Amino acid sequence: MMTATNPILHSTPNPLQSMLHHAPGLTRAGLLLGLLLIPFTLAQYVDPRTFQGVNVWVKPTKFAGSLFLYLLTLAWFAHMLP
Repeated sequence: MMTATNPILHSTPNPLQSMLHHAPGLTRAGLLLGLLLIPFTLAQYVDPRTFQGVNVWVKPTKFAGSLFLYLLTLAWFAHMLP
């Protein structure tokens, strides 16, 4: 008895594995910044300090978030770079 399998599902690699293969440094740095978003976000609610009316943890959170997206996007397209 043969079972039908979808060849598209089996030929598509996991995007994270592909990024780790082509650009391991960019992927790991991006994932590390993604993990840093958790304590930075929690610190906004725990630490009451402000600077000119803005919580002091807003800027590090935004910085980590933007670098997280940038590095993972660059790692995703790394296989297309010369």
